[in-house]
Amino acid sequence: MTLKLSYPAHLVGILFGAWLIFLLSLLTPALQRELIFLNRIHWPPNAQFDAPERYGLAPFKTRNLYLNASDGERIGAWHILPRKYYLSVEKGIPKRKLNDEIFDKAFGERPTVLYMHGNAGTRAVKHRVRNYMVYSDIFDCNVLAIDYRGFGDSSGMPSEFGLITDARAAWNFVSSKIGAHRQHGWSFSEKVRAEKEIILIGQSLGTGVVAGLSGQLAEEGIHPRAIVLVAPFTSLTDILSNYWLAQSIPILSPFRIIPPLFDFLKSFLVFSFDSASALPTEVAGDRVKETIYDGWGLVRSFPRDGKGDVIWFEGLVGGHDQVGLGEGAIDLVARVANLRHARPTNR
Repeated sequence: MTLKLSYPAHLVGILFGAWLIFLLSLLTPALQRELIFLNRIHWPPNAQFDAPERYGLAPFKTRNLYLNASDGERIGAWHILPRKYYLSVEKGIPKRKLNDEIFDKAFGERPTVLYMHGNAGTRAVKHRVRNYMVYSDIFDCNVLAIDYRGFGDSSGMPSEFGLITDARAAWNFVSSKIGAHRQHGWSFSEKVRAEKEIILIGQSLGTGVVAGLSGQLAEEGIHPRAIVLVAPFTSLTDILSNYWLAQSIPILSPFRIIPPLFDFLKSFLVFSFDSASALPTEVAGDRVKETIYDGWGLVRSFPRDGKGDVIWFEGLVGGHDQVGLGEGAIDLVARVANLRHARPTNR
């Protein structure tokens, strides 16, 4: 026996009409902003940014501070100290709040990770805090994590240009602190030394921010110690061109059969975050080495003459928020950032 299902024509028409209305709404800048950034999702709710230890960080290891973007927006941030430096201040876990001078000096002691998070939530989200712990404890680095404009307790409204402006404010802040507290015996100029002590790490939407900042810096002849993109994308335009909501509702993909209409609809997309264009490209040729690790993932790498390695990792476990937290992935980041002396935490 064969069971045949059919749907009334009017129901199909209603569903098609609803999809079309949704699509047309999506092409408006206001709705695009809401869906892409999701900055109105304040998670954790009622976060106490001036008490970072409530979210798993060690007592007095993190300071809450605010940066001024070039256009006047106030950007909330956390600065987490390198583990060894933190424990050396009072020969153990501090019993009091550490002053800004101690925090500022730390930028001259160890490299700094600038962490750019994804959409929705704030710098206090649990999986983001776990990233800070890894970079602080295992890499023994400073971590500066910001909430973009419109996120958390930062002022303003998010935009592609605005997020990159906020990331640049973070870069400038760290660069200035490294310059002010440079160690005796540095043989390079202040500018060169500062850039070689900063590692850019972006997660999801944050990879577009890191790519945009990196492109901006490259135009000025500035090159970070390392660039790490976790759960990256080529561009938001590519994502929306192929993405299906809940794996069942297409966005723009049905219009691919009509290229002129497809291109016309794409022209309405306001935010592109075109990482592929922002980042410098290099021909790898036959230098690419590919290694498959059964049950874990695929690693492709190729050396850049005198500039370190480029590594591409496709993991089989971890999920969107966790893929960068696995031990193997952490080792790859340490390799890219030349942090070979990093040691595991004793926690």
